[in-house]
Amino acid sequence: MAPLVVAVHKPRSVVRRANVRGIHIDPALAPVVEVDGLRVTDPVSTWAMLGARLSERDLVVAADHLLRIPRHPGGFRPPERPAFATREQLAAAIGRRRGAERLRRALDRARTGASSPSETRVRLVLVDGGLPEPSLDYDVVAPDGAFVACLDLAYPRVRVGIEYDGAGHRAQRQFERDIAKGEWLRDLGWDIVRFTAADFRDPVTSEARIVARVRAAIRRQESRKV
Repeated sequence: MAPLVVAVHKPRSVVRRANVRGIHIDPALAPVVEVDGLRVTDPVSTWAMLGARLSERDLVVAADHLLRIPRHPGGFRPPERPAFATREQLAAAIGRRRGAERLRRALDRARTGASSPSETRVRLVLVDGGLPEPSLDYDVVAPDGAFVACLDLAYPRVRVGIEYDGAGHRAQRQFERDIAKGEWLRDLGWDIVRFTAADFRDPVTSEARIVARVRAAIRRQESRKV
């Protein structure tokens, strides 16, 4: 197991204990907030400090989470809360830190609207695989104005939707809702591509298969002249 990293502001002494790695951080680069009685670095500086440790994709995943504004599907009620950070705050935190270039690339690729890390990873796989940037958190409305569904990702022009089904979708009630939603979407001419954790298990072939499935759905819809 990797040691727990405990940071202290300079010039205080670092923690020295078994399975603990103590490090110094600059107070100007790491503002502290209190969460449940624990003093921790704030979300913005925490993201920036990970620039030298995480991959570009993982930094995009983290930035997407910080930029997300949770909302109720259909927009019938106000957002649940503001975002944890703004794009401007994340950009300002980069400065000349280690990993600054990687952070800038990640922030450029970050978007507002992803509800989970897996949704972000699907988006990045599709774009890196040569497909257009999909819309996120896309509301589908029936011709009569009825709200149908909020899709994780979508290509509205060709009516292709992409859904990532996590463990919660295995619950009986959610499973039944997913079936009903899928049937309504098909009736409206949508082609829905679903992914689960199993689609990411093979590090060699998973991404190509994900891209191929979505590309095939787009071609099917284009051939139907949606």
